Amino acid sequence: MAVLRSCALVSSVLIIIAGVAGKLPGLFQNPHAAGGVDPILFLSEARRDELAVALELTILVCLWLLRSKPVQQAWWVATLGGMFALYHAALAIANIHGPCPCLGTAGQVFGLS
Repeated sequence: MAVLRSCALVSSVLIIIAGVAGKLPGLFQNPHAAGGVDPILFLSEARRDELAVALELTILVCLWLLRSKPVQQAWWVATLGGMFALYHAALAIANIHGPCPCLGTAGQVFGLS
């Protein structure tokens, strides 16, 4: 059971790190050049990403500080997952399917178009 818990924690940490790494390049761009406004949070794309990175980094710090307390670690991962699920449920209720339109296209994000 401990091995399974350890694997779940490591995979959660890796997913959070990948999420932070994916948002970091956009944080250093001109915030006025960013796309539209998020339809759920009513924040600009740059502010929403700053909020998400701050939250994800806070969760990573909590996971590190609570490394000997697996129940609290699971609570923090579940909290982050719950926020993610709630945001996507709100997008579905608002009839916005797929990624938020404020994100632009993959070509724009990666500078391909």
